[in-house]
Amino acid sequence: MKMYQFVSIFTYFIFYRTNWYTKLFSKMRNILVKVDNISISYLGQILFQNLSFQINKGDKAVIKGPSGSGKSTILNMICGFEKPECGNIIVFDIDLINNPTLARKYFSWLPQDLNFSDDETVLDIIKFPFSFKANKEITISNNLILEQFEKLGLKKEILLNKYVDLSGGEKQRIGIIICKLLKCEIMLLDEPTSALDKASKAKVIEYLLEDEDLTILSVSHDDNWCSNCNNIIEIDS
Repeated sequence: MKMYQFVSIFTYFIFYRTNWYTKLFSKMRNILVKVDNISISYLGQILFQNLSFQINKGDKAVIKGPSGSGKSTILNMICGFEKPECGNIIVFDIDLINNPTLARKYFSWLPQDLNFSDDETVLDIIKFPFSFKANKEITISNNLILEQFEKLGLKKEILLNKYVDLSGGEKQRIGIIICKLLKCEIMLLDEPTSALDKASKAKVIEYLLEDEDLTILSVSHDDNWCSNCNNIIEIDS
């Protein structure tokens, strides 16, 4: 057997008969976010060093750690609002650190505090992100919004109320609805259940888990939410 024939047969068995290449590239496509050896400090205090993790498609991931350990800072970095002192963050094969705007289109983000004008209604707040050019192709109706309200135990009457008059738990659920309706590849949620009572918390968890393909990266101290996450990222103090 000549060398080129041997190589051809070897290639056939390795790549096609074992389907090795398909499995490899399929796995690579499923990695949506890759954080590689990032470090950051604040006022001379190291928050974390050489932190690495990855988020795969469909992951329900949570970052856990003591208060002040830099959990929310990680979400800010993945949004491109802060830069690590070293390391790299890749989002859909995009270098996030050098191209934050390009990578940001893949995220919907819910911070702990949402601040809006005192005059705006709940409906104004929900529809506001869909006025942006990047989101104008997404169609939302009042009926669709009210369907989300029902799932999360929100009364339809609050739709025309002033946003500023809502309770903390109501505001939190409105923010989650906005993130879900934006249909981004990844939801970034900072303490998504912190202001909720037991019943509301159960509804939110069910709402976030109903789509198996939805990818979520969260920060949370809530054991109920954390126990439903398949990807736990521990941050040491």
